[in-house]
Amino acid sequence: MRVLKCEQKKNKNFASLLKTLLALYVISSVFFSTEALLTMQSMKDFVRILILGFMFIAFLFYPKWLVFSSKFFIFVVLMVFPLFAFSFTETFLNILLLLMMSTMIAFLSLKEVSKTIILYGFTSVLVVVVLVVVGILDQQVFIDLINNRIRYSFGFANANYFSLSLFEVAILTWLVAKKHKLVISFVVMTPVLFLSVSRTPIVAYLLFLVTLPVLGFMRTRAPNLGMLVVTISAFLVVVAGMTIPFINSNSLNLLLSLRLTTYSRAIEHLPLHSFVIGGSQLYLDSSYLSLWTALGIPFMIALCSFLVLRVREFFRSGRITEICFMMSFAAYGITEGVLISPALPLTIVFWTLLLYGRS
Repeated sequence: MRVLKCEQKKNKNFASLLKTLLALYVISSVFFSTEALLTMQSMKDFVRILILGFMFIAFLFYPKWLVFSSKFFIFVVLMVFPLFAFSFTETFLNILLLLMMSTMIAFLSLKEVSKTIILYGFTSVLVVVVLVVVGILDQQVFIDLINNRIRYSFGFANANYFSLSLFEVAILTWLVAKKHKLVISFVVMTPVLFLSVSRTPIVAYLLFLVTLPVLGFMRTRAPNLGMLVVTISAFLVVVAGMTIPFINSNSLNLLLSLRLTTYSRAIEHLPLHSFVIGGSQLYLDSSYLSLWTALGIPFMIALCSFLVLRVREFFRSGRITEICFMMSFAAYGITEGVLISPALPLTIVFWTLLLYGRS
């Protein structure tokens, strides 16, 4: 009994340490995403590596709690291919960081991770907004003449970061809140509609809300059909992310704020090996095109396969909320770089679920 209590205490203390380091990572990610600290790239990288290093050192004292999934090793092995192009791209390093961070925090429960991100991430965003209101940080205004939108940055370097942070809180609320999930998430997403005016998080959020009752119904009334739907959907999301950049459509191009034009211009200058073994760096609003050209087709096949396998596993075990999150976030990545951004803590949650499926 005494040994058991001692082990439980160690477990609790270790979890507290990991949550503290995760909180520091979340806080630093928010503030390094502001316009004021945008140019401090080397400092941002140093802080991320330092936090990751402390996590790794902590696991050296408790190595039995550090578990690497087979998916982790497969991804790492497949990331050798871009090296044949003699290239260390930023996307390559970002994915390596995300894989390592996901492995480190996999010891924590999904609820513990979600609560930490909501508490420290949302608080940090509010602090940045307050600093803008009092005039310490600058507010940028972006005018979208194509879609007739006026967007506010709220002190962040990217106009989408504020809305991404609210989307993050709204989605994670469904994983941690016991009551009033819909109300809380709606309230959180309201500024996205009227201030940030970002369409992609709104579409992803609505997709999440629609798929929740649909998959819940299928899970109880038509499980075979539901399994088929989640399997095909996961496959099509990745395929869509890889094929949409090659579509030639004026109406779709306007709807996507001329993203197709940007994709086309970038693709024209890429060497052929980028679509086979990767090795190229693109700065585009497309997670899948960026991943494909940086890490190659073997990595993309593995990503698609693992996403399909994970949502099928979740459907069998009734984890509908996690499926809806992964699918909506994966769909978000079609026209945004969210799947490859360590600056967004929600990205780490996605990769953790993909690799380890922790509950």
